Amino acid sequence: MLLKIAVCDDELSEIKRIKEYITRFSFETGIEFMIDRYSNGKNLIQVYNKKTVKYDILFLDVEMPELNGIKTAQKIREIPDN
Repeated sequence: MLLKIAVCDDELSEIKRIKEYITRFSFETGIEFMIDRYSNGKNLIQVYNKKTVKYDILFLDVEMPELNGIKTAQKIREIPDN
């Protein structure tokens, strides 16, 4: 099984830390993950809106400039999933 994950954080060090946790979990469970990284909510929403990829799991930083994680999640929920 391959799970698609998006990690959205304005701090690269936090993205790396979350990726390390996911990688360790993958080795322990045998579950495979595809991880995409975003530095802001706007970029994530643009990709998500194009319907080119749908994520099984989203990690969103709550405090980001312009569009925080809460508002990013609200906007993603407004996108119809077919």
